[in-house]
Amino acid sequence: MRSPRTTYPVTGTGKTTVPAETTFPTTVGASSTVTSGKPQPTTTGGAGTTGSTSQTETAHVTGTLPSTAVSGTAMSGTTSGLGISLTSSFPTGRTSIVSGSGSMLSTITGSGTTEMFTTLTTTSCYSADVMYHENVVLSIKQTETNLDIPIPSLRTDGTGVTFSNMKQPTLLVTLNSTVVSQIISISIPNVNGASNVNQIELTFYGSDGQILLNPLGAPWVAETTPGVTTLEKLIPQVPVGAFEIKLINTTDGGVPRNVTLEIIGCIHQFTALSTTAASTYTTTSPCLITNGMTDVNVIPNDNIVNSNNVPIGDLIRLINTSLGYTPISENDKITIKLTNDNSEIAIGQIIISAQTFQSTILSIKTKNDNTWTTYATLTSTTTTFDNLYATELQFQFTPNTKSIKLGIIGCFPPTVTTLISSTASQYTTSSSTGTTSACVLSQWGAWSTCSLECEPKRDQSRSRSVLNGTCQKPLDETQPCNQTPCEQCTMTREQYIAELELVPPSDYFVGYLMNAITAAITNTSVHIGDILDRNTTVFVDNCTQLMCKSNGIEKQKVPCQKDCKYTPWSEWSICDASCGQNGNRTRKQSFIMEDSSLPNPICLRDIVEVLPCTGQPCPCTKDVNCTCNLTDWSTWSECSLPCGGGQRERTRQFKTNETENCTPNNLREVQSCNVNCCPVDGGHTPWSQWSTCTTTCGSGVRKRHRACTAPAPSCNGKPCKEYQEDTQVCNTQPCDDKCKNDQIYSECANECDTSCDSLTCDNKCQNPDKCVPGCVCPENKVIGPDGKCIDRKDCPCRLSSDNTTLVNGESNVRDPCKTYTCKSGCMITTDKNCSICEWSPWTPFSDCSNACNGTQSRFHTYDGPNCPDNRTEEDKKPCSSNCTIVCYVTTPNGSVVNYNVGELVSQTSCNRTICRETGSIETQPIDGTRVDGQWNVWSPWSECSKTCNGTRTRYRLCSSPQPKCNGEICKKSPNTQLDIVTLENNSTTLEEIEHDKCNQLCFTTTTSISTTVTTPHVECLMLIGTDVIVLTPQQVITNPKNSCEICLCKDGAALCSANCSEDEQTCLSKQSQDKNNIYTWIAPQPGQCCGICNKTKVESKCRVEILKDEYVRAGGCVSFNPVGREQCTGGCDSQSSNVLTIANASYQLGNSTCYCCAPKETYTETISMDCQAIGNSGYVEYATYTHIRSCDCQACTGKA
Repeated sequence: MRSPRTTYPVTGTGKTTVPAETTFPTTVGASSTVTSGKPQPTTTGGAGTTGSTSQTETAHVTGTLPSTAVSGTAMSGTTSGLGISLTSSFPTGRTSIVSGSGSMLSTITGSGTTEMFTTLTTTSCYSADVMYHENVVLSIKQTETNLDIPIPSLRTDGTGVTFSNMKQPTLLVTLNSTVVSQIISISIPNVNGASNVNQIELTFYGSDGQILLNPLGAPWVAETTPGVTTLEKLIPQVPVGAFEIKLINTTDGGVPRNVTLEIIGCIHQFTALSTTAASTYTTTSPCLITNGMTDVNVIPNDNIVNSNNVPIGDLIRLINTSLGYTPISENDKITIKLTNDNSEIAIGQIIISAQTFQSTILSIKTKNDNTWTTYATLTSTTTTFDNLYATELQFQFTPNTKSIKLGIIGCFPPTVTTLISSTASQYTTSSSTGTTSACVLSQWGAWSTCSLECEPKRDQSRSRSVLNGTCQKPLDETQPCNQTPCEQCTMTREQYIAELELVPPSDYFVGYLMNAITAAITNTSVHIGDILDRNTTVFVDNCTQLMCKSNGIEKQKVPCQKDCKYTPWSEWSICDASCGQNGNRTRKQSFIMEDSSLPNPICLRDIVEVLPCTGQPCPCTKDVNCTCNLTDWSTWSECSLPCGGGQRERTRQFKTNETENCTPNNLREVQSCNVNCCPVDGGHTPWSQWSTCTTTCGSGVRKRHRACTAPAPSCNGKPCKEYQEDTQVCNTQPCDDKCKNDQIYSECANECDTSCDSLTCDNKCQNPDKCVPGCVCPENKVIGPDGKCIDRKDCPCRLSSDNTTLVNGESNVRDPCKTYTCKSGCMITTDKNCSICEWSPWTPFSDCSNACNGTQSRFHTYDGPNCPDNRTEEDKKPCSSNCTIVCYVTTPNGSVVNYNVGELVSQTSCNRTICRETGSIETQPIDGTRVDGQWNVWSPWSECSKTCNGTRTRYRLCSSPQPKCNGEICKKSPNTQLDIVTLENNSTTLEEIEHDKCNQLCFTTTTSISTTVTTPHVECLMLIGTDVIVLTPQQVITNPKNSCEICLCKDGAALCSANCSEDEQTCLSKQSQDKNNIYTWIAPQPGQCCGICNKTKVESKCRVEILKDEYVRAGGCVSFNPVGREQCTGGCDSQSSNVLTIANASYQLGNSTCYCCAPKETYTETISMDCQAIGNSGYVEYATYTHIRSCDCQACTGKA
């Protein structure tokens, strides 16, 4: 039995060993960088890294992993040395070229120079942020909402995504594992606090969609420690088809904000279509970064010649088998034609191996200049270039240079090439220096929409971007559009939105063409993208038409039903039914003719509304038809109110008018409807009187207030928007004959924004109707609390709710739903989007539901902003209870049976029918009989239907258990199919079928393969001992060999699976979705078929708990005002190891660390304390009070 999930730390004393980061060198020997033909030194650095390695990565992973399982075998290969990046120069993108793993070989040249070679065993790939590459990240979904998140919105060059609906969202990232061979690192960047995420958890899935398992057989789940949001060394070293990343913690305890995602992966340049020794590859990238001199398929031998035009390619290539080329004269030049189609190649590095090498003159030809141009003099054995593009290269070495071999690292055209995978060799270097990336451009983007029709020189444009380096080539280009004749219009999406102010439907349907002569609507449909002739009209709906006019598509005003005006409703007519029968009554509205306009042909003359009714009771003949039979109930009337507790009614009648012997019965029923509360927008009370001015001279302020309680907003109504406090400057006259504290005299000293107390923070400063002279501060200064002139930013802020004073930049986070920040004297409020739930007022009681034994109801709703628990409660009271009610039930033979209230009329295994106090019979479900259906576990996958590009199938049944008594049926999963199957008890149930691709790796061959075609059979044969059981298609039976399984006949094969809703795999998979519980699988006991998925709640994590404000006492002092209290609470993981005692001496074996929930971030506040001195005289002491902003698990200190 698999053990429950245990989390071991990677660092410290954990059992997992993580090898050091592997770096890949880029150049060898003395190096220089050439920019604009001038050699420049390069900087040393490693490629392929995914971030800073100075910070220790700490994470938790399921199970104890050996080092090879965690990080894979460290690559001994190197980068290709090319200073070209095929990804982008995005702000945080990182790219390096990785050639694959292989063995290093060395040879000694005549001059003693060591040359390093790598025999490759994998195809080339390069590491990059795959979020910027098309068709690598296939989709990103939030699993809780199943909504797609646009991939660009999560890239690191944007502001990211804020998840306002959930504190711990989980993202499912699906990858194209055929393109990205390995994930190197996954990170939620938090540069300069851009995101508040500080802890993540990842679950990895293979390319087959199944969760990956670590060497212990447990799901591969990795969790970082708080403060770490990058995972590098704990990522599976196998292709990853998808992963889930759960944002499990934030720095402020709020919802994750400004979340971006960086996925560094190794992207293949080519995708293999075969696994034979001679493999065929096709390109999936613009070019292949490689050493063109190591492969004759890239640069053929005939493309490398000397001055006599003699091919020397087999001598000069930088490979083991080449002998090297010695020039035949001092003027001998080596010419290399890079391509045969005269296309330019981006050259990133040239490597020279030669005896007595001093220098060589490099000349080039380009696409636009077919003459040789001297580019640079190379003096180093390895030279890196920036922006070197050429069609041909030419080298002239200094005299006495011998045994020349050349390597040219560049981005070469990806022609279809046959490579020998098992023996392919490629030059690579062994030392590490940085390179300057050459200019690399992205592919052209899509063409823009053509400009408006009938404009001169209509055109469209497209653009591309610089992915690396500095580029001189154009980034934008335009081309003329196909000239649509001005006699036609194109129905574009943009014009549809502009004219109708609606988004087109998903099928782009617009409407139908109208006949130009008769104006009749035709059957010819019009869609977005269709071209219309001039003056053609499209019918959209009864009120909307679109017409092609000289300036394009225009909306036409047409007669419309909503423009018609009618009289108020008339009174209801008398019921038109015969006695004792059901009929109708009507009322109507009549069209109002406007005298000044023509009649609207769309308007109806009368609008008639019909309501069902019952005719008057029929006269009866004694002993013939004088019975107590009732008519059927009429239909329910419309609800009287749209919200707030309306009511509707229905009626019935005795079928005859002789009812003196009939037991009183209910002939009218009232039912509550639309019981949810009505939204009430907040309204202000009148302004209060102005307060007394704060000073008698020298510029004070007075204030008035109003409240948002007339009415208060409720039931998600809108809050009051206008401000609730008004401030006015008063008593501006100087206290003496002249202004003090650097103030100056002003003729209008009562303007707003002249002091900290009179600041208007809503940018709605209204100057007074009448100016009052007095003292003010100079420009850009305001009067501070002490009367001195200060900068506005130095004004303090006072929070009226708890009388707290904040200085500029300080925040108050005590309110669980809002954060208050002081900014330049103004209190800025940030809503935390927290949940606020409250009960709405009770609605009035409804009418009595029945004339006898009825009830009256009233309702109130529990709701509010972001309230997760929206519900409405009902309060009932009895009414009209002094009646005796009898239910009349007509039997199938026509006789009438009377039942007293509460008597049982009939009963089934699921429901019972009783006589209600309303005089009606009512069918109710029997408690405990309802059973919701659940799927049994998936069957094993069927065999693949083909040896190449086939499909396989698995199924499960809604039988563990089947739904009973109106229980819910099993819910369908995405991308599956449903069918109906018959069980052994002849009942039917749902079958869910899932198809999957298989045998996608196909082998190409020129030899025809003979196959034997057999006719498939649809029935299934099961051998039980010597007996054969024949099953018909879709038949389900209990497995004769295992009574705990059910078998289904599909496509000639009996597929069997456990008849249980859960197994060990589905139970343990819940752990990644639920961090608050531990899931343990309990195997089936003897005699039982199904095990139990046990769920155990874990201790809560370390967090800040806000306590009630209270007076603080210490040292004989007590605070003047209540002070906010906080405490750190919750559990922390601790470690404890064995203790060995020898001769009364104890020794700790291993590491034992106790972690406690302690303050992590704090801030201080100065408070006033009332202290008692000797002689009981009081004095004021100012104290520094430390608040707790956040908590974290830290090593315990102090005594236990």
